[in-house]
Amino acid sequence: MTKPKIISITYSEEIPEESAIMLYRTIEKLIIESLPSDPHLIGLFLTGSLDEFKKQ
Repeated sequence: MTKPKIISITYSEEIPEESAIMLYRTIEKLIIESLPSDPHLIGLFLTGSLDEFKKQ
């Protein structure tokens, strides 16, 4: 029996954009790992990924 991994993440609203993207990608990876391994479902989840970080 394996122990679950414990992750502690702290951040503030004033983090640099690179740190925000790294945090976003970490959470995204955890969600993808919990989804069934269906490429269509994962593709739907990733559609528009990082849109909020695009420069206008």
